[in-house]
Amino acid sequence: MKRKQVSLVFFLRWFSFWSLVCFFLGACGSVYAGGGREKADDGHRFGQPENIGAVELEGGRRMRVVASTTMIGDVLKNVGGGEIELIVVMGLGEDPHTFEPTPRDLSRIHNGDVVFVNGFELEEGLLKVIENAGDSPIIEISQKVLAVTGDEQEQHGDIDPHNIDPHTWMSVRNVISWVRVIEDSLAALDPPRADIFRANAQKYLERLRELEKWAFAELALIPQENRVIAADHRTFNYFARNHGFEVLDAVIPSFSTSSEVSLGHMDDLIHILEEQRVPALFLGNTASRTLQNIVATLQDELDYPIQVVSYFSGSLSNEVPTFVDFFRHNVNQLVKGLSTR
Repeated sequence: MKRKQVSLVFFLRWFSFWSLVCFFLGACGSVYAGGGREKADDGHRFGQPENIGAVELEGGRRMRVVASTTMIGDVLKNVGGGEIELIVVMGLGEDPHTFEPTPRDLSRIHNGDVVFVNGFELEEGLLKVIENAGDSPIIEISQKVLAVTGDEQEQHGDIDPHNIDPHTWMSVRNVISWVRVIEDSLAALDPPRADIFRANAQKYLERLRELEKWAFAELALIPQENRVIAADHRTFNYFARNHGFEVLDAVIPSFSTSSEVSLGHMDDLIHILEEQRVPALFLGNTASRTLQNIVATLQDELDYPIQVVSYFSGSLSNEVPTFVDFFRHNVNQLVKGLSTR
């Protein structure tokens, strides 16, 4: 079949140009593997709950807790409640892959007693800043998650941090592990309030278990032959592992929206979609205008009609202000897009 590739080539060249600009400006560089992992062994900056000590809270003040993303901030809010002063660095709708902090953000990070980050190189433009902002402990909230790697293997331990899917919050089961890390960390940092943190955590865990139970029931509406997900970038691996879906290659064949996409890859993706007649392509809420245009062009290139269905990927928003809202929305969108051919 003859492809109409002119417009697609234009968008891909434009996308690649801006990717190079990001590279030379340092806006899209990866910093996690060169900084965080090397410091993880000292038990201080990049710590685990069992090896961090209590912070000094003079005058009975609340602990200042910094969260890198809105997703982490919401989970911290549920566990910490009114007993912490919560500072969320990224705003609603911000793409964690490409976010760059302002001077105000640097000041807020510096004043924190503890900083919670996702880990797995999610905070591409932020982590080096956090490392250099002070000496408060940094907690990788995904440290107990069974990692999914780019070669589709799952393993614990020392693996290439460049090759790990960072989208751990796409699975309720993983967020349950977040809660346990937060609970233990806050209790260690502020022992007088430990019982409150643990009680809050148990209440929130009950809500998350109910959410997962609801999700399994809703997703059962999708026929087995339709349980295939194609998305703008590789975000659904943890979700697919827990809920029995297959993940096709993405428009951007990477865990990061800052990566490039080639014409050859797009031709391959078109072939796969046409062969399997996948009913929907999922586009994240933080997708750039360039990526949206590439998806629209891809839609035109296919030899059958495909829905483009929105989903929330890396950030909360006014529409989905909590993780529970976020996950419910995405499950509903998957059911909407995949229930029929």
